[in-house]
Amino acid sequence: MTTAKKEILEQLQKQILAMEGFKNEPITKGDGFGLGALENSFPNGIFPRGCIQEFLTTNPEQAAATEGFMAGLMAKLMETGNPCLWISRNRKLFPPALQSF
Repeated sequence: MTTAKKEILEQLQKQILAMEGFKNEPITKGDGFGLGALENSFPNGIFPRGCIQEFLTTNPEQAAATEGFMAGLMAKLMETGNPCLWISRNRKLFPPALQSF
């Protein structure tokens, strides 16, 4: 992809994020969440905190992987001492098993 096209895409992404209410705050070293390459898929390459996150799956295998990922995220988020809430549409999650994550 040419540099001009990349710049156009970046500008469009910024405009869409602004319309969705995303606040583009300055990024400082150490703001990362520690998700490695996955973190680059989030706005500004940093996992957004202090907001609602939604994870959707279409089959049981994806659900299991997603719940493990979410458990890891919540553990990291709760290290800061801030509250975290997990809402699910089913009751298949076994809370005592979360400790292993």
